[in-house]
Parts: sequence; C-alpha cells; structure tokens
Amino acid sequence: MSSKKQRSKEMTTKTNNETPEALSHIKRAHGIYFTSKVLLGWIIKLYFNFRSKVYRPKNKSFILISNHTTMFDPFFEALSFKPYLRFVTSDHLLRMGAWGKFIKFSVNPIPKRRGADSEKTMEMMAESVRNGVSVCIHAEGFCSINGETGFVSPRTGQLVKDSGAGLITFRTVGGYFKDPRWAKHSRRGRMRGSVVREYMPEELQRMSVDEINEAIRRDIYINAYEQQRKDPHKYKGRALAEDLETILYLCPKCHAIGKTHSHDNEFSCECGYKMHINEYGFFEGDSLVFDNVLDWDKWQKSYVKDNLALWRSFTEKPITSDEKQILNCIEENETKELFSDNCTMSIYADRLEFNDESKGKKVFMLSDIVKMSMGGETKLYFTTSNGFYYEVGSHTRRSSVKYFALYRVLTGREYL
Repeated sequence: MSSKKQRSKEMTTKTNNETPEALSHIKRAHGIYFTSKVLLGWIIKLYFNFRSKVYRPKNKSFILISNHTTMFDPFFEALSFKPYLRFVTSDHLLRMGAWGKFIKFSVNPIPKRRGADSEKTMEMMAESVRNGVSVCIHAEGFCSINGETGFVSPRTGQLVKDSGAGLITFRTVGGYFKDPRWAKHSRRGRMRGSVVREYMPEELQRMSVDEINEAIRRDIYINAYEQQRKDPHKYKGRALAEDLETILYLCPKCHAIGKTHSHDNEFSCECGYKMHINEYGFFEGDSLVFDNVLDWDKWQKSYVKDNLALWRSFTEKPITSDEKQILNCIEENETKELFSDNCTMSIYADRLEFNDESKGKKVFMLSDIVKMSMGGETKLYFTTSNGFYYEVGSHTRRSSVKYFALYRVLTGREYL
C-alpha cells in the first residue's frame, strides 16, 4: 500500500467514530448558517463596506485557503461562496463563556489550539472533506500583525494533496487597515475579497507538495502597505495608534525593548522618538526611521536574530518583563486552572518565569517549551514537554510578540 493511501486509511480509522456526531452537528449548523446569511449578510456587507462576487465552485467539496487580516474574515468568506463552509477556529474563542458555546452550537467549527500540536485539527479537516463538507482555513494561523501575509506551514500542502478534494484560494484586501490586529479601535474604510484560483483534484495530484505550498503562498500573499501606495484609500477612525506597542516593542533609535507607548494617534518611545499615524496607515513625523509598521517589524525581527549573543548573556537579569499578568493552565476539557491573576512575567536567556508575591514562582525552562503562539492583542500560548498547555493574559498593554520572538531565537527555531 502506498504511503499516501496508508496515511489516508490511518486518518479515517482515527476519526470515523466521530462521524455520526459530526454529521449531526453539521446538519444543524447548515440551517443556522444559511439563515444567518440571508438575514444578516447585507448588514455585514454594509457595516464593513465589504464587496465580493459570490463564487460558485466547480468542485463539490474543497479546501478554501485565505489570507487572514481580521477576526471577521469568516463572515466575509461565507458571504463570498454559495456552499456551506466549515471553519477552523482558534479554541480560545470556544472558551469565551456563552459566546463560545453559541459559536460551537451554531457554527460547529473545527478547533485549533494555539501553541499546541495540530494533528487532531488536521484529522478533523480531512474527515469533513471526505464527508463532502468543504473546509476553510487561514493558513497563517492568526491575523497578520504587520500587513504582510505570514508564514504558511509546509504541512498545508500535504493536507490538501491527501484530501483528494479541490483547492480554492481567496484573498482579502483592505482588512489590515480597517481592523488592524493590534488596534484598539477599528476604522471606516473599504474591504474587498475575491477568489484567486480554483484547483481541480486532478491538477493537485499532478503537483508536488512543495508546488502546492508555493501556489498557496503566492495566491494569498499581500503586502498591505505596498498595495496602499499603489491604490491609496483612507481608513478613518479614532485613536489610530492606540495599542501599537503590542506589536512594535523595539525602538529603532535607542534599541530599548518594551519602552514604546501609544496615545490617541501618537506613538513614541521613552527616549523621545515620536510620530503619529495618518488616515492612510503611514507614520508621519520628523526624522522617521520607518514610515510604516511592516518595515519597522521586519527590522525588529532582524535585530532580535542578529543579537542572539547579547540575549544569551541575560542569565541573572531578565531581557524583558511585564507586571499584572495572568497565567492559566488549560485542561483537556477546556476549563482553566488559575495559577495567578497578578504576576510578573520575565524572560531570560534560558527560562520564562512567573512570579506572584503571594503564590511564589513558576519557572519554565525554554528547552521544555515545545510550542508557543500568540492570540489577540496580548495573549500568549505555550505547550510544555510534559503535555501541559498554558495561556498568558494581561491586565496591561504589553507585547506578546517580543516574548514569541525571543523564544524562537533563543531556542534556535526559525523566525521569519
């Protein structure tokens, strides 16, 4: 038996016992899905100023892969396609009390744990497609933090090839400026969505996994700032710079970490470097080092990688730290076990520490953290080698990106 057929057989065996329940949920979700599209679709399009042509796929079942710019992307994709789509979503949304229960009941999404192994998610996706239910995934894993399409896992191409289904690529334009992942407030401005290409199963079987991955990356790629320079549009709103320090944590003037601050339309560092953001999403000010978030973020990524020797010297003193942090351990049944609601998080050359004055200290060696990811503005997720899954929240505005970047570099992992 070929390796491809063997893998497909194994995945079917693992998930077949979930099929009756899954199909029952999907049938219910179908009704809610199409009713919502009819009743709310026009309101969503009007409110978000979103436009797209409704696409009628040639494939009966397919995997839809799109770039990810806002948390509302699933609404836009649902409105752009005739068939029912089952979405892959971050599991933290399903833990949001009554709202999470409503999402699970009405939409029946496929959950994906951030900062954890994705094998179960891949199996559920394959099972859905085999049952004729099309699946939509945002291959980057989370909304773009800087306006450029992010890293696409090489496993995506393998999933597409093994599914035996078709592939549709979809690109959204304008979402990053309308509702930046880091922003406290959304803006008023246009959004557009369109199908880039539909691939038939026969074509995909002739392509290698690398060729499929390259096609996906090419089709969904966008540089929002490059697009904005070519075809500028205003995105009006209030406090346009608010919460930008959750992404841009490293000053290009003084090279200090965690000293940047935002207020209204202004963004500055404690060293005196300052600027403001205009309605086109660009920086304005005297002696600008960068005029946009993307170039700044690319520079800080390079700076963190180029200064590995410096970070490794921080064995006694933290590289960076933040107070008023929340540390939870997420159980298998998705309940939270609280370690601290008010601790200080610090990252050193070899460890991540959480210090609570009343409860003591919890230390995680970086070598024991097998995966780490980010969510929302400030959430950080990680899994340890003994299988425990943790969520870090914050009572204050702080960057999860800086911890993620330092973790990747200090542990020798690729950081793009």
